[in-house]
Amino acid sequence: MSHKIKILEPGQFKELTAGENAGFPDGVSVYFTTILPGLFYSVSDFIVHHAMDRFLYIAPERLGREYSARIFDNISYKKINLFDNEIIVDDNIFIPFAVEDIVMGGFYGPLEKLRALDRQKLLANLVAADYFGMIFNFSRDQEVMTLTSEILELISSNSNLDSFLKALAEWISDQTGGQVAFYYNFGHEYVLRKISGPLGEYTETAVEITGEDAAMIGAAQGKGKIFLPADMVPNQPTEIRYPPRARFILGGKIDNDLGYLLTGIMPSLTAYLPALFLENLSAGIRGLSDRHFGHNLEWHRLFAAVEEIGMNGRAPDELADFLLRELNRHMSLCRVSVSRYYPLESRLTLAANATVSGRSLIDTGANLPVVGSDMESLLETGRYRLVELTPNAMDNRFYYQLYREGTRSLIIIPIKGEESVFGFLYLGSVMPGRYLERFQQVFSTLAQYLAKIYGIINLRYQNRLLNEQAEQMELKLAALEKMRTLGELAGGVFHDLNNAIGAILGRSQLLLNKLNRAEKTPQIESFAQEAGFIEKSAIDSGQILNRLRQLAQTRRTIDLTAVNLSQIIEEAVEMVRPRWEKLARQKGLKLNLEKRLEEISMVMAEPVQLREVFTNIMLNALDAMPEGGTITIISRQSRDNIKVTFSDTGQGMEAETLSRIFEPFFTTKGEKGTGLGLPMSRKIIESHGGKIEVRSNPNQGTSFAITLPLLADTPAIPEASPERRLPMILFVESNSEFSSLMADIIESRGLELVQAKSGEEALQALGRERCQIVISDMGLPGISGLELAGQIKRADPEIKVILISGWEIEESVAEMMKKGVDAHLIRPFAPDSLIDTINNFLNIAPKSTVPKP
Repeated sequence: MSHKIKILEPGQFKELTAGENAGFPDGVSVYFTTILPGLFYSVSDFIVHHAMDRFLYIAPERLGREYSARIFDNISYKKINLFDNEIIVDDNIFIPFAVEDIVMGGFYGPLEKLRALDRQKLLANLVAADYFGMIFNFSRDQEVMTLTSEILELISSNSNLDSFLKALAEWISDQTGGQVAFYYNFGHEYVLRKISGPLGEYTETAVEITGEDAAMIGAAQGKGKIFLPADMVPNQPTEIRYPPRARFILGGKIDNDLGYLLTGIMPSLTAYLPALFLENLSAGIRGLSDRHFGHNLEWHRLFAAVEEIGMNGRAPDELADFLLRELNRHMSLCRVSVSRYYPLESRLTLAANATVSGRSLIDTGANLPVVGSDMESLLETGRYRLVELTPNAMDNRFYYQLYREGTRSLIIIPIKGEESVFGFLYLGSVMPGRYLERFQQVFSTLAQYLAKIYGIINLRYQNRLLNEQAEQMELKLAALEKMRTLGELAGGVFHDLNNAIGAILGRSQLLLNKLNRAEKTPQIESFAQEAGFIEKSAIDSGQILNRLRQLAQTRRTIDLTAVNLSQIIEEAVEMVRPRWEKLARQKGLKLNLEKRLEEISMVMAEPVQLREVFTNIMLNALDAMPEGGTITIISRQSRDNIKVTFSDTGQGMEAETLSRIFEPFFTTKGEKGTGLGLPMSRKIIESHGGKIEVRSNPNQGTSFAITLPLLADTPAIPEASPERRLPMILFVESNSEFSSLMADIIESRGLELVQAKSGEEALQALGRERCQIVISDMGLPGISGLELAGQIKRADPEIKVILISGWEIEESVAEMMKKGVDAHLIRPFAPDSLIDTINNFLNIAPKSTVPKP
């Protein structure tokens, strides 16, 4: 039997169901399906008594084939069949009826009333079957054309699939009035990308869909289902008052590994117009993928713009912004970053950042880990790396921050020149899985072009540095020529002033010795105080004159004395201690000092200069630790050398700064620094026949290593016996006043002395007397003091020679030692310096030592 399905108004339906000939006994209702298979609603209640809506749920597998909301579209005649099987629902039964074997409703009521009826008559009287027309029989051609037009407009207005899907989610939300969630699907997981619509409407929207829920959605999509229950449904046929909500699922494949899902809640289970809308939309976007977006890359235009940005010195972030904007026309990217690699420091620095949102959790200039990270293998192999960012793989802080921004996959491309890696290109996408790998050749081509640009930029930078260095060298050469002229003119003046200051210093110290031994009276104490002022003024004048001499002379020699290097270090520590304690007191810094020093390390050195070097290094270390830290001093002796290492846990230095620290006038302290401390320190160490090396890394501290030659045959230092008469000393000096002064000083210490006025007299004296030490002035009449030292050593290598001069000698320490000089003193010097040098050669312990801290 065939029935024409007519469209009836609600009033007509009410009249039919309430009329005398309606054929419906009391307690019997007609139910029609909702958009969810297996869920039915009472038409009588829906039309006549809307406040008394009732629903039946019968599992779809008990009803046969499932249906689609489009099954009745544009069909005018349907064959309605009444099923013979009866389904028991609570205390009633449900007799289904179907159209083309698809259950679309049924009669529901008490068993005895339904069985007493003539079913065919009941079906014939079911003029209410015309109500199907109100649900299904629509001509949707115009609506489908409108839908297709709007989808095409969305496609054309978005540059890639990701932006289209975000826009589509917003559009569906506008059409349905509900919330729409957009997910990416890879493997067996769905990861949330965007929520559109009222954010508080459905609080159960998951950030990730996994496990059974993901499997259910995947199975439903595989069967072509669009609607699923959003709540729990009964597990047996039953009548329910509150129906479960329905969830729509629209999805597709981007490629074999990646898909997408658009899902939300249907506003009404009985509203078939939205259901038809979603069915048609599903058909419209099925098969849509990345190939429908973007165009071929215009390489010429891209490279020209990159070259213009890079070569003209514009900000690196501008380059990243441009690449993100251009590449996003052809693929889905959310981030472009560029890093620079500094091999000397094994450091990666983020040079440029660009994100679609305009915000980044990683600042430009941030350092990225290299050692112990996957970047080490990239530097070795030069190959790209694809990183899938998931919550379960967040051991890398850089990747974790990218994930927080919304990046789900990252590809890292080395920017590699012919011989080195300049840095890396980082491209991130919201697309999970291996989406970015399909564009790897595009990214690698771009990285090769960037490498050529960076190579040219580096060459330009090196040429600029070389030109600047050449200009500086010209200025330095001009300054050195002026200094040389000044030195030649001032040499005689310095020599005479040295002799005069030396005489004042010596006489004042002799006077102090005599006054200290005299009986203490107020007058004697007054004289001693005045003599002390004279001594201090002479010492200060000598230091001023020494600095002037250093300024005027391009090459320095030093006053060599046998000293214990460990003692010099201890003295330097004491000199730094006030600054140390002030920082700890005023700023609350925790500063530590660790020392591991050899007990006796004898070297030939000028103590003042070595103290200056050690003090300067420790003060720099304190400046480099504004938050506190530790300075470690270690000395180790080898066969011929001793190595002293000063290490700090401070801020460290970058490679460019490290390469310039010994450059005169270069400083990182601004107006607080002169830029002369480290250059002078290196000059001092080299003048002692040693070397100074430095290592440093940002945030890892700095280490200075100083190597000096040990004094040969360094013995233990015994105490001197006061009753013992010491060996003879020969003093050679042409200036009778200075000679008399030195004689008084030496003899006042209980030492025997022989004097000579020239080198020839000195050689004759050595033929008559057995002397262990010869002290000679450099500027002797006849043969010079340096020539005399050589002749003495050839005659008797055991004799120690101390050379005195009023001027610095051109020969280096090593050259003077080869010519027979064991120690060198420059006037003016403190008499104690001479006495200490003599005592060291004679193995006599000094009368006073600086206590260890």
